Amino acid sequence: MDSCTSVTTEIISLLKIRYSEADKEFDPETVKEGLLKLLQREDARSIYGSTVSRAAGSSLQGSQVSLKKAEVAARLASKRAEVTREKEISAQRKEVLAQQERLKIMEDQRDLEAMEAEYKVYAEEESKLNAEIGDTREIFPMPPRQLPIQHNRISCIQASQDLSGPLSSESKVAPTSNEATLVQALKESLVMTRLPAPEPFTFTGDPLKFTEWRTSFKALIETSCLNPAHRLYYLKKYISGEALCVLEGTFYRSDEEAYTQAWDALDKRYGHPFVVQRAFRGKLSNWPKIGPKESLKLREFSDFLISCKNAMPHVAGLMVLDDCEENQKLLQKLPDWLTTRWNRHVTKALDEGKLYPGFKEFSGFVAEEARIACNPVSSLHALKHIDEKIDKEQKRPKANSLVTTTKVHQKENFTKKSSSQSEGSTANPSASQTKRFIECICCQENHFIYKCEKFAAMPLEEKNKFVISGIIHLHSMRNELQVKDKKYHRKRKVLPLTYAV
Repeated sequence: MDSCTSVTTEIISLLKIRYSEADKEFDPETVKEGLLKLLQREDARSIYGSTVSRAAGSSLQGSQVSLKKAEVAARLASKRAEVTREKEISAQRKEVLAQQERLKIMEDQRDLEAMEAEYKVYAEEESKLNAEIGDTREIFPMPPRQLPIQHNRISCIQASQDLSGPLSSESKVAPTSNEATLVQALKESLVMTRLPAPEPFTFTGDPLKFTEWRTSFKALIETSCLNPAHRLYYLKKYISGEALCVLEGTFYRSDEEAYTQAWDALDKRYGHPFVVQRAFRGKLSNWPKIGPKESLKLREFSDFLISCKNAMPHVAGLMVLDDCEENQKLLQKLPDWLTTRWNRHVTKALDEGKLYPGFKEFSGFVAEEARIACNPVSSLHALKHIDEKIDKEQKRPKANSLVTTTKVHQKENFTKKSSSQSEGSTANPSASQTKRFIECICCQENHFIYKCEKFAAMPLEEKNKFVISGIIHLHSMRNELQVKDKKYHRKRKVLPLTYAV
């Protein structure tokens, strides 16, 4: 209490001094020093300390209020920005909806023009048919043009004005370029619908046909089918044989990754340039020797040489066919007369200082000689074919004769048999032709088994099984014939001597 009284007295004295010096100039430094002296007293520290703590507490509360105020102001600003952005989005959404409506109207207008063009085409086709047949049926008039329903009021008014107003001169003029284009496209689509649907052939594992099959599959299936599951289904449908074994396990999935992996596996196995060039060279090395009068086989070999020449720019490994050693291997497949002509051609080129002719020149030379050898009028092949026809026409059926015995009843039996055989031979004149018919034991077509594509496409294990089964079948047939022969001899032993032949 004494401390408070003393402090109060000092403050009052300072106020009196300041009041007495009111006329003088205010000196803040002097006043500050006087107040600091009051704070330095030990008996007044407790009083001024409580005052300072209350002032500090009030300042802390003021800072918290200012922070809250700033936070509220920030939220308020963000909310205002959000409201403004919502307004802009709403305006843009309305604009987008309006554009969608206009786009829908334009699409309806386009469909209407396409239908009108289609109707005109059908009307023209019907008039042409009526003119050809002579029918005087009445062609139905084209229905009046109806505009699509408009969603706004202004467009509806414009549509009503267009319908109510008189027809302009432009509507009576011939169709515009756009309509003519639509008509032409419609005609082409009608022509395309009449053609058979194209589809790729089935790939069996031949590297020489892989590029062609891949191009056809991607053009006909992949471009028009976007679902990976459907693509995998068609891929499995148009693959068989050894190529299908490469993709085992791929068809358990139906995603895009599985489809990509399937094509990667096929490209590595059959589409690699090394595999393709090995297939070409292997077929060339395994080609059989061509005889001197086999013009058709020579033309077939020439066609394959042309395919090798066309593939050389795309398959780098085939450039080795330009070498003279490789050309010598190919000459061993040709007939002697053609080898002699090529030798004359090469010798003439070397005498002129040129290099040894390449594969391109060789394939062209063989193609020219094959074309000459297969001339349908003046070639040896054509003349030989005509001679064979003349020989067939001059041939006559031979009579069948049988040896008879002195027994009367035996002679009668043999005469009956001979008459029946002669009747059968005259009734079936194509019996000799059926014997000449060649039937493949693998596919039952008219060719030898070494030319059978089905047998060539079979894996090695299946080929072995097929050959083994054929050998077993031949053994069984031979055993049956032996059993029948034994039975026949046994019957001959039992018969009396008078019936022995």
